[in-house]
Amino acid sequence: MKVSVPKIDIDQLIQKLDELNKKCRMKRSGSPYGKNDARSWIFELLSIHIQNWLLNVTLSKQLCSIEFYKNNGYEISEINDGYMDNAQIGYLNDAKNSFFLLVFIQLENYFRLVANAKGISKWKITELVEEIIDKFNLNINNIKLWEIIRNLRNSMHNGGFFNHKDDKVSYKKKVYDFKKNQPINYGNPSDYIFLIEELIENLIVELNSKSSNIEIIEHNYANISFEREE
Repeated sequence: MKVSVPKIDIDQLIQKLDELNKKCRMKRSGSPYGKNDARSWIFELLSIHIQNWLLNVTLSKQLCSIEFYKNNGYEISEINDGYMDNAQIGYLNDAKNSFFLLVFIQLENYFRLVANAKGISKWKITELVEEIIDKFNLNINNIKLWEIIRNLRNSMHNGGFFNHKDDKVSYKKKVYDFKKNQPINYGNPSDYIFLIEELIENLIVELNSKSSNIEIIEHNYANISFEREE
């Protein structure tokens, strides 16, 4: 079984992530909700994760320089172009997957905070989102977007393989075909950037708008402060 892995254009990826972050920051600054409201906080938190991914991509360039290994005490006798190329690919892949999981964590927390404010008390995230979809009457495209993101997250918990029954989701002129016991093929940086942009521009915006009758949904980070040890 062969899985196609597209070559990553680092400079182009940096540009796309910078643009995505700017969109996220604009959503935060233009939010009608207070700074401690979950519906505003979600954009701040997603922006932080986008910036961290951007930093990882930028720093990955050093992994293709022998000087990086020399300056950090590596035994360089067996380090060649192939080693450095694999090191960069592995680092980028881990950074990308970490980003997606962190985004899902923030998304799940956001859903739970909105659900609590609406009196929805389901524990399983799938059941909880299904009730959110029903109570707030989310549009079909955002339901499909959630299904794709959920399937990708579930697949990551199984080493990149989809282990549920076959599921085919059509979204924005693209068919996402998830096959039982088959590896997913929608986890490239361009896929994640597209899906997170859609999340920012559509699903979160719609849920924020349709929950506007709830005066405040305080984020559970609102009253937490951190002190760094000296």
